[in-house]
Amino acid sequence: MPSTPEIIRWQEALERELAEARSSKLTVPYDQVARAFPSQSPHPDTFEFNLIDDMTFTQWAEARGWKAIPIQESSAGETSFGVILFTRIT
Repeated sequence: MPSTPEIIRWQEALERELAEARSSKLTVPYDQVARAFPSQSPHPDTFEFNLIDDMTFTQWAEARGWKAIPIQESSAGETSFGVILFTRIT
């Protein structure tokens, strides 16, 4: 599992991305969010990052005015972890 300073850097980068968003919707790659909010459970399809800690992440996003929904993206012959769709809460 990544060190706390590393997690904090990923969270700060994600927070900046949300703050700079000019639209009411933003997509962020799954792995970026998983690195910012890693759960204790490994991702079943990769050793690069764990699954997302959904409860902590959802609370964090809502506290910043965003609702977050995972969306699976896939192209023919390509493995994809999908994206997280952020939608501003109005």
